Amino acid sequence: MPATDKGVNKVKWRRGNAQRYNATPTGSVEYTVENGIIVGVPEGGVFGPLARQAYLQKVADASALAHAEQEATAAAFAVRAKEEAAKKAASDKAEAVRQEREEAQAKEDIIALANARVQANITCRDKSNCAKMFSLAQIFITQNADQKIQVATDTVIQTYNATENGNIAASIIKMPGSGSNERITLTLSCKSEGKAFAKLCRTNQTRIYNAFRPFIEKNLAK
Repeated sequence: MPATDKGVNKVKWRRGNAQRYNATPTGSVEYTVENGIIVGVPEGGVFGPLARQAYLQKVADASALAHAEQEATAAAFAVRAKEEAAKKAASDKAEAVRQEREEAQAKEDIIALANARVQANITCRDKSNCAKMFSLAQIFITQNADQKIQVATDTVIQTYNATENGNIAASIIKMPGSGSNERITLTLSCKSEGKAFAKLCRTNQTRIYNAFRPFIEKNLAK
């Protein structure tokens, strides 16, 4: 039968003079309309008070569930954001500690290198002794420098300059001292571009400087 009342959001049938909304033959029936389509119709197609109550409860439950899910999602996001912030803070702290250790180690390496360089200065007592030392120094450079010898005279031994990162170049100078004494000085250089190669250069230079005097003294005694 035609609807008794029609609205934008509802359509209603009323039988006789009944004003009750109870979905009985003498009562009235009302449906909700969305975009011209009846929605929320329960099984059997009759929308009485109990069915309406169940439908509204279902809608309320769905809304509550959606709200709970939104809150859970927001809470999970907040927890995740907090964890990410904690991880970043821990990472930043670890990085700061690492940099401090690197700087402290670099200072120690520089001091060790300076001390080793001083030990690479050797004084010889006479021409014969100095000549043998100087020959041994040339052998030492050949064995320990990465570059080939470019100059070799009675007073200077010098390799080519380092061409690659981490390569060691060397020079040895024999300077006249007091009386018949002469001083033999080893000088190393190393190509370093970047922190990693700078550390490698310091380590290798220190090792070579420290090995110079023992090598000369050991072979001089033979």
